[in-house]
Amino acid sequence: MKTLSIRDYDIKLRDIKTNPLNTEEVEYLAARAGSFEAIINKRGKLFQTPEYKGKALTENDYGILLAQEYTALKRPVLLIKDKVFIGNDKKTIEAAGIFLERSSSKD
Repeated sequence: MKTLSIRDYDIKLRDIKTNPLNTEEVEYLAARAGSFEAIINKRGKLFQTPEYKGKALTENDYGILLAQEYTALKRPVLLIKDKVFIGNDKKTIEAAGIFLERSSSKD
């Protein structure tokens, strides 16, 4: 696992292809994000395959898929203290930045 230092934070980078998340880690992220569906990468190639394209999946289906296929996880995942930020859309990145700013000013 790589570690980067950004300001006062040590950032750990994990390659989930070579070091996949275990069931407990997937459940932890889903609990923090609100659901398994919230951490699923629906834009990925996996969801373009005939097996999944247009198919309505249940929350349980998403959980099983996340446990079996690392590409199903929306990335990047930022776990800061007890808060999780998932995805690279502008709103998520801005929220993570604001959280870091506020967290560092409290320390």
